[in-house]
Amino acid sequence: MKSYLLASFVGVLIFLTGCSSLTLSPADFSWPLESVLRVNQDGKVVEKRYSFTLNAKPLFTAEKGENALFLDEELHVIKNNAGYYFITAKSFSSVYVFHETDGALSLTNKITFEQKLLNPAFNARQPYVELVNGDVNYLLDNNGIKGN
Repeated sequence: MKSYLLASFVGVLIFLTGCSSLTLSPADFSWPLESVLRVNQDGKVVEKRYSFTLNAKPLFTAEKGENALFLDEELHVIKNNAGYYFITAKSFSSVYVFHETDGALSLTNKITFEQKLLNPAFNARQPYVELVNGDVNYLLDNNGIKGN
C-alpha cells in the first residue's frame, strides 16, 4: 500500500512539474531603430521588417478629434526592451505607449508635452527610449519622462 501511495505521489509531482510555465529570460523585445510609417487611405500602417500592422485612425482621432486627417501622415514607432510600443507623429502633443494584447495594442500610458512635437524622432537608449524633438531630448519609459 505504501509503495502505491509513493508511486502516486511521484506521478503527481512529475505531472505538476511538466505543467509549470517555461520562462526564457532575459529577453530583449526592442527594435534597434525607429520606424517611420506612412498611413494609407484605409488608416493603416505596415512595417514589413517586423511584421507589424496597425489601424492608426483611432490614434489620430484621439489626438486630433473626430475629423482628423491621417492620409499620408507619418507615425514614428519604436519598441523598447520591455516590449512596449512608443508611437507619435508630427504635430502630436503626446507619445502614446502601448502593450500587446490579444490581436491588438492597448494603451498603457499617454505622455503629454506642453507643446506639439514639431519633428519627433525616437532612438533606442537602453533601458529608455529617447525622444528627440528639435534641440530637446527626453528619456522615456512606459511610465513617462525620466530625468535627463
